[in-house]
Amino acid sequence: MNSRPIWLCLCWLAAVACRVPAARAVEAPRSETHQKFAEQLWEYVQRQSYAKWTPAKADPAFAFGPPTAACRHFLNTLAAGDLQATGAVVVTEHLDAEGQVVGVTVWRKNDAGYHPPSQDWYWAHYLPSGTVVMTCADRSPGSQRGFVLLEEDGRLWVFRLSSPDLGEFLQAGELAKCVVRPGAGPGGVTLKAPDAETLDDYVRALGR
Repeated sequence: MNSRPIWLCLCWLAAVACRVPAARAVEAPRSETHQKFAEQLWEYVQRQSYAKWTPAKADPAFAFGPPTAACRHFLNTLAAGDLQATGAVVVTEHLDAEGQVVGVTVWRKNDAGYHPPSQDWYWAHYLPSGTVVMTCADRSPGSQRGFVLLEEDGRLWVFRLSSPDLGEFLQAGELAKCVVRPGAGPGGVTLKAPDAETLDDYVRALGR
């Protein structure tokens, strides 16, 4: 077990840092313009009724962005013909153990040179409600695949992409309980998470 000190903070009762409303405390990881673009991308795939697109016969196995295991994928006409064609769009529904959708990622292939780290794919991840969770262009120092980082007053909240607590936090700006690990994050920043296992796995992903 990790020997770093861990404090369980009962934020609902103590009314400490965890209770600060998201509107005041959580810093946006993207610009207003970028936020609007991600919202418009969501609206686009909804208008296009993506669930009627061609179901992928195999996992696209993107080596970047949200992990695509335990998912189902839908391809627009371009993607169904050539996954590497500019304008190809893939919508990935992330499923829990019961087969319920817990998140949606939209991927769009852009012109060569657009974003080499993601092989020129733009991607954005959403809650099933359409709330933007993260995108490939977010300002997220210490980002690790499969985790969402949200900065609050100089500290980092860490969530798994599939965590049910993520939606609660984005909506309410607080959790009933959390785990805090001072100095364990990138650059010595304090980490907070819904549970100790999430923090352990995130710190392990950092290589610590």
